[in-house]
Amino acid sequence: MNPKAMITHRVPLEEVSDAYRIFSAKLDDCIKPVLMPPSARS
Repeated sequence: MNPKAMITHRVPLEEVSDAYRIFSAKLDDCIKPVLMPPSARS
């Protein structure tokens, strides 16, 4: 099994509250959000 296939959303760390809301409500077919620190986006 490829774990990358489970990642459905990549969210900036600053938006963690939005990511949790989307995940907990299963909005937008969210299965596994990954929080991206600022250093990962540069």
